[in-house]
Amino acid sequence: MRSQLSWAWSRFETAQYAEEVIARLDPANLNYAIRSDDQLHQLNRLELEPERLDIRAGVSLEALASYVSRHRLALLMLSNDAAADLGFLVGHTELRSLVIGACPALVDVTALSGLSIRHLDIAGPGSDMDLHPLSQLGNLETLMVSGPSGLEWSPQDLPVQAPLSSLSVSGEARPRRGLEGLGDFTQLTSLTLNRPSSPASADDWEQICGLSRLTDLSTTAASFETLPATALLNSVSSLSLIGGGGERVVQVAVNRLVKAFPGLIFCEFTGDMTAEGDVDLSPLAELPHLQSLSLAIDRDRVRGIDTLPSWVDLHLL
Repeated sequence: MRSQLSWAWSRFETAQYAEEVIARLDPANLNYAIRSDDQLHQLNRLELEPERLDIRAGVSLEALASYVSRHRLALLMLSNDAAADLGFLVGHTELRSLVIGACPALVDVTALSGLSIRHLDIAGPGSDMDLHPLSQLGNLETLMVSGPSGLEWSPQDLPVQAPLSSLSVSGEARPRRGLEGLGDFTQLTSLTLNRPSSPASADDWEQICGLSRLTDLSTTAASFETLPATALLNSVSSLSLIGGGGERVVQVAVNRLVKAFPGLIFCEFTGDMTAEGDVDLSPLAELPHLQSLSLAIDRDRVRGIDTLPSWVDLHLL
């Protein structure tokens, strides 16, 4: 309810709504949605100091920089057409969470170096953004990177000294040199890789196998064609595989699950599988801990259902 009231601010007279509604909201864990310079002015006028701001289009970079220079923020969500860099964040060591959304001009994130950010969600607008400054975020715990096909990332761009527990790559962003160096992030428990970033070689899989605390993994079914026969990821209990590539690709993945992922509890095949052929699930009967299995495929194209233990919750298209 508080979030809805904040979002509705732009629909009413700015000053009056600020006095009668915004000033009376409980600020605890509330993201204040800001869409104009005047709204920032009203926060100053009423001496309100929210720690969480959601800056949307309509706010000038000058007004934002001025406001941020005088206030402490714990969370900032930023969508700004003019921001080419994040210089206005220099010195904001109290900032813990940063979400960079629609910032089409943003190419320079050097200002993040040395900040105490723990949670970063960054949507790169293009290929010009250099993510290497992220290597200086020594307190980073969770990282989400997304972007178009031109955006490159690398484990070498990430802070190996940080307690990074969750890494997610989405969109069409691709790794610069495969997954080299990923195995150094031994505290990772959750790893989500888009199609371009999914392991494409035995060396890539070796990096993932080195993550002894990994419990949640999302990758492509096609990547199992390069999974070494000796690969073992017994800490992984939840696995999500993006389908596609034909029934042979999906079947190869199914056949490899028992030996490579003996601790699986939850497993799902997602994505468009309408062009796939039949799939035999009987190999999965040997997974001792499997409880939930989902496939985006018609039941009449699935064989071996009767071999699965009765406690397995099966979801089909």
